[in-house]
Amino acid sequence: MILLFRMLVVLAVNGIVIYGVGWKEWNGATALAIYWIETIVGGLLHAASIWFHRRWTRKAGHFRSQLGMTIVSEGNDSEKVSTINSFFAEYLTLIFVFSLGHAVFLAAFLFMILKDQPDPILLRNGALAVVLIQLAGFLADLPTLRTMPFVTLKRIAGLGAGRVLLIQFAIIGGMGLAALTNRPENFLIPFAVLKLLADVASAFVGVPQQKTAAPGCLIGVINFIWPKNDFEQHMAAAAAKRAIEDAADERVMPEKKSTKR
Repeated sequence: MILLFRMLVVLAVNGIVIYGVGWKEWNGATALAIYWIETIVGGLLHAASIWFHRRWTRKAGHFRSQLGMTIVSEGNDSEKVSTINSFFAEYLTLIFVFSLGHAVFLAAFLFMILKDQPDPILLRNGALAVVLIQLAGFLADLPTLRTMPFVTLKRIAGLGAGRVLLIQFAIIGGMGLAALTNRPENFLIPFAVLKLLADVASAFVGVPQQKTAAPGCLIGVINFIWPKNDFEQHMAAAAAKRAIEDAADERVMPEKKSTKR
């Protein structure tokens, strides 16, 4: 049932912009601005899910680096690199940095290439509808967080982060297509297709995954290209290492004892 609702949310969010562009003659600037708002809101809701899951489950995976992000600070004689030992802080930092980058890139695209700006009324109405649908999806998923394995939450957040990067590449691809064809509206083609595929994939991420070996044909091709390496053995070792990390992440951390008397 929850999977069906997720699919409805995906179709509704994407359908608003597709309907606006296809039948209501929204300009490309309005569509892209709504996509940008949707990306920010979606990232913040994913971050909220991580925070609630950490609070309710205290799984160990929340208290170590999952994305490999580091902080560089300058000392007296050298730079100090420290790891962000918080999945929530890592994810929120990623969303903030890339959303800011998207804003700069998008502004340059709209005003320098499209030479257009969003319609304020359509932007307000479209963004409001998209945000309300996203919020409904978040509230529907919220009760499942108490029993959700950390590995599933991490996979959902990973797809969310990947979607941010994908949209950035889609903007770049759309800019290239618009420049080559001299038709600015063509930027929506790669953007809408890549975004829809990413959203559909994210809707299925909560479905239990069966771990299987890599296809034999793929193993044969890679072993042929790099005969000195056994790709199947490499994949097995990587899977074993990942299984150990996943098991460690699922441990429940004890509550911090209060020092107050």
